Amino acid sequence: FWDSTAICEWVATVAADASFDAAALCGGRSGRELCAMPEPRWFEACAAQGFDGHAAVAKRVYNALWAAIIDAKVRKRRPNGAIISEEEEAEMIAAAAAAQKAKAELWASREAQMNSDF
Repeated sequence: FWDSTAICEWVATVAADASFDAAALCGGRSGRELCAMPEPRWFEACAAQGFDGHAAVAKRVYNALWAAIIDAKVRKRRPNGAIISEEEEAEMIAAAAAAQKAKAELWASREAQMNSDF
């Protein structure tokens, strides 16, 4: 969860428009508060800050915020919250497949031994 300063810096970076006052839009809100804000309320807040002429910038920032939310929700994570990269996920899948193959071979050898005449 971003604090007010971090979300303000992020909004300013994404807006990439010097006339778009991110500090006025954020107004002491945390990242959690902005993420919970419905789209109509977002544009009301932008209009209240005098950003009527910046509808495209406001929409770009809102879409980037939602992209960040969706990205955070669909990322696979470890139990401690650390993000699992695509490479790490591929390694885990390969390791699980190798373990399953080894287990299948073990069971096949056990079954063959049980079916033999000794």
